[in-house]
Amino acid sequence: MTKSQVTFLDLIRGLAAQLVLIGHVTSVSGHELKVTIQDLGVVLFFFLSGFLITTTAMKKDSFTEYFIDRFSRIFTAYAPCLCFILVVGLVLGLGGPTDPGTFFANLFMLQDYPLHVIGLKPFERLGTGQPLWSVAMEWWFYMGFGALFFMRKLPIWSLPFIAVGIYATSLQAVGGVLAFFWGVGAVAAVMLPRLPKVWWFSLAVFFSVLCLQRYRLATGQTPGLSQFYDLRLGLLMAAALFSGFKAVEGWTLPEWVHRASAGLASYSFTLYLTHLTVLEALHGLNGWVKVVSVFVVANLVAIAMYFAFERHHRTVREWIKSVTIAKAAKV
Repeated sequence: MTKSQVTFLDLIRGLAAQLVLIGHVTSVSGHELKVTIQDLGVVLFFFLSGFLITTTAMKKDSFTEYFIDRFSRIFTAYAPCLCFILVVGLVLGLGGPTDPGTFFANLFMLQDYPLHVIGLKPFERLGTGQPLWSVAMEWWFYMGFGALFFMRKLPIWSLPFIAVGIYATSLQAVGGVLAFFWGVGAVAAVMLPRLPKVWWFSLAVFFSVLCLQRYRLATGQTPGLSQFYDLRLGLLMAAALFSGFKAVEGWTLPEWVHRASAGLASYSFTLYLTHLTVLEALHGLNGWVKVVSVFVVANLVAIAMYFAFERHHRTVREWIKSVTIAKAAKV
């Protein structure tokens, strides 16, 4: 990817997290928007996740290397954010299950999956961590995808992760559309480098116009579901998104745009994980005071969590690699 393409993806990722935050805070403050932009943010996350994870996997030599990379990237932020949700919830009495069983179920990414097939009740999301459903879903997408991508050289220790991953992925592919959107992003990662230079910017505009038209048609056609989970709208959104990605390939952007986009994207994951806890913590506020206060505090909390934990994920990755290499050498 060129520098401008990286900036384009950073900008989309950062804005997606802000859309989720704004959509949620306005929906409970008396200023609910007509467009469920929080669902738009989630869909964008899944497109980008499929694209970026596939791009990453193509650079890895083994499932072990892929697993270490994904584990360090996710859990360096995820585990501290779980603790944040737990502690804030207990101190402020925010509600939601905070018992040890729920905490460890969420730590092991088991929340929301229907375990009745083996005689267990589904594990709930921890405390006020309602967005945790999608994090667990995405983690098991990673495992299921890794099983397929590295199927010829899978280590024995990976089999439990892969079994759950394939189960979760197949479940969501049947019960929802996010797995499909993730797969669209994965296909784009394989196809885009092979496509010729054409009028990509014009195509991006064309598909964006079609998205607006399809959004209007999808309104009211999917009772109980957001329009953004409409399959045809999703395909048009993906076409617009990745056409834009190709369009900016040769662009030269000011350095401040690169820095601002990278900064906005850097803490998007922690913002997604913690914003509803901040929203619940400030439940006593109302109106636009609540909207502005939650927006500012949620961003500040996420930035602090990023600097304290998430930005160290590469250090964690290298430490895990050094430990596993040392153990392998001893064997």
